[in-house]
Amino acid sequence: MTPAQVIDLLKPELGSDFKYHQTKNYVIAYNTSDIYAQWIGQLFERLYRGFNNYWNTRRVRLTKPRFPLVAVVFSDKQSYLMHAKRDIGDSASSMIGYYNMNTNRMFMYDLTGVDGLVPASQKVTSQAVINQILSRPEAERTVATIVHEAVHQLAFNSGLQVRLADNPLWLSEGLAMFFEAPDLQSPQGWKIGNVNYHNFYLLAVYLPTR
Repeated sequence: MTPAQVIDLLKPELGSDFKYHQTKNYVIAYNTSDIYAQWIGQLFERLYRGFNNYWNTRRVRLTKPRFPLVAVVFSDKQSYLMHAKRDIGDSASSMIGYYNMNTNRMFMYDLTGVDGLVPASQKVTSQAVINQILSRPEAERTVATIVHEAVHQLAFNSGLQVRLADNPLWLSEGLAMFFEAPDLQSPQGWKIGNVNYHNFYLLAVYLPTR
């Protein structure tokens, strides 16, 4: 299936408010800014390269996805929740993004407005501004969550895991967590296995209770 065919399938579902950004491996459907859609496309492509390079150097043979990977980006949390609650129920309220294994699509919303990460006097007018916002320590968990879901999509479309099969939860979540912490400061690409310090702290709190 070509990117154009994927877009033709999405248009009736998403409506006329959405635009489409194509990268080498993704189709990004969005009703937020063009700049943000381009940034998220670059983020996913960096992950795609890092993910494939990691397994190739370990002689794990991956397959190229049969069709472009789809991510849908809503402009704000409210519009995201209107869709997500129909898709996955009330649990959507506690999630800033998710991968739907049935539709094979990712869903999220524009993260630059999360938790006041955009200063009141600042406008998101360039990818440099987005990088500045989302490279801040308080944004690490936010970006890692989206990357986590993107890893699920990659694993199920590269032959590493089989979609809709009985995959062990510890394996699926472990894979996503291993790749999830991005290094947005590095121009070289993805650093695999970075520590997600938020989850590390939660583990440290949990272990004494076992």
